[in-house]
Amino acid sequence: MKRTERGILIEGKQGITELSVLSESIIRVQKRVDGQGASEELILTGSLHPYDAWTVQEMPDVVRVETRKLCAAYSFDDDSLWFYRNGGGEILREKEARFVRNSEENGWTGSVEQIFVSAEDEVLGGLGQQADGACNYKGRFVHLNQFNIISAVPVLVSTNGYGQLLPDGA
Repeated sequence: MKRTERGILIEGKQGITELSVLSESIIRVQKRVDGQGASEELILTGSLHPYDAWTVQEMPDVVRVETRKLCAAYSFDDDSLWFYRNGGGEILREKEARFVRNSEENGWTGSVEQIFVSAEDEVLGGLGQQADGACNYKGRFVHLNQFNIISAVPVLVSTNGYGQLLPDGA
């Protein structure tokens, strides 16, 4: 584990995970496989003022990044992440993440599959205009491809007060 100006870098079994504290309510997660990452910034186009009110706790099998409102914990055992409200309950837990290299022709290509465990009553919306008519994507397998009448927007918004941007690097 290496501390950075905004958070930590963790070298895990499947690559590097970066946890960056952007505010007391936002801990950004970026995962890189074989040194690959997004070629350009997708959200932050200007500079942010550093947010300094965060701590890191290292334990033998887990490292935690905490703010006043939020905690992200990384497990060295299985490269998984958990998110908690500080002083409260679990928000989201990553069950499994797989990064598969498909081809090196014309550069690195691959796929990502992430599985999360979340509250039973949670609703996950977003993902743009999908042709299947679904409004709740919890428990569903979704391909985010642009074609014909489908406009993929890689953003999930939860009724539990969090969101996820799933950048594809394109």
